[in-house]
Order: sequence, then C-alpha cells, then structure tokens
Amino acid sequence: MIVIDELIGLSKVTAKMAANAWRAPPATDPPSIRIGLIGGDIPVAPPLAMLGCVLGGFGVSAITGMPGVMLQPIVPENYYLPTRLFSALIVVGAGSRIKRECDKALAKAGTEAEFKPVPSVANTGPYAMLRNPMYVAILAFPSMLGLAFDNAWVTFGSNAILWLYLNFLVVPIEERFLRAELGEAYKKYAASVKRWGIF
Repeated sequence: MIVIDELIGLSKVTAKMAANAWRAPPATDPPSIRIGLIGGDIPVAPPLAMLGCVLGGFGVSAITGMPGVMLQPIVPENYYLPTRLFSALIVVGAGSRIKRECDKALAKAGTEAEFKPVPSVANTGPYAMLRNPMYVAILAFPSMLGLAFDNAWVTFGSNAILWLYLNFLVVPIEERFLRAELGEAYKKYAASVKRWGIF
C-alpha cells in the first residue's frame, strides 16, 4: 500500500539523518546544506524535528492529564473510532500524494529531497503552486497521528511548533543556499511562487 511505503520511506530517511544528527559532515563540492547540531547549517533535520514535536505533543498531553480531545464531543460514540481513523487516513493519504508528486518534480529537476546539490529550479508539480510542498507533506504526519489518537496537542501544538521551526529557521537557510546556487533563476521563481502558497 502506497501510504505504508511512504511511512517506511520516511522512517528510513529519519533513521539515516538521526545517525548523523550530532555532527555535520565535512563541506562538499559541489556545496550542499549540512545538517548537525555541531557545525551544521540546519541543526535538526525536518523529519527528526517532526518526530520531536510529535513526541512533545504526546508528552504535554500525558504530563498535563489533558488529552485535548477534538472529535469525541461532536461525533456519536459508535462512529468515534471509525471517524478518527478515516480522518487520519485522508490526511496521511493527501500528505503521501504531495510527497510523491514532489519527488517526481525534484527528479525532473535532477535532484532529490535530502539537501543534495541542486542543478536547476524545481518548478513543476506542487512546486508550481508553492515553494515548500514537501514540508506541507511533513506537516500532514503529526496531523494524522493527532486525528488517529484524537489529540489536539499533537494535531495543533506539534504542527505549530514544527511550522515555526521550518518557516523561520530551515526555509530561510534553504532559500539563501538556492539563491546563491541558482542565481537569477531562483530569484524569478521565488518572486512568482509564494513560500506556502497563500503567503
């Protein structure tokens, strides 16, 4: 099943990034964005940040004793579990579809989503509508878990913290790198396509 394949793929990427999370690798030629708490351009890889935010959301829920239920008050009891699971599947299915389309667009541009050197601007598929569709896909996973467990701390709190991390730390570093590497082509793309589609 495609969704399970995406979850396995995300787990492999997260494990690979976790193995090198403490110290950034040496500089490469051609240059790429380096990840690591020590000497990295970005301290924590987005999949690891997502995992941390999700665990934090469940932790807050457990510590406060406030599960932050969203669906239970509005869904009849006999539909409660199916509604949670169906909502979670819709969200993760949408996130998986976005990621697959992003992978196709990146392959067309001659790169991939692991902070590798970028030979050209990815401006097809989801990248024609917003500059960061892969991060929209990443944001779908905490939403999926929050809906499956009916936990507002995870659905909203984890996503809010993750979005702040991505928007104010990760994306500016990526965009500065892309402007330096791709020059005028990226500047034109950034001027015509909004960062998150609506702003």
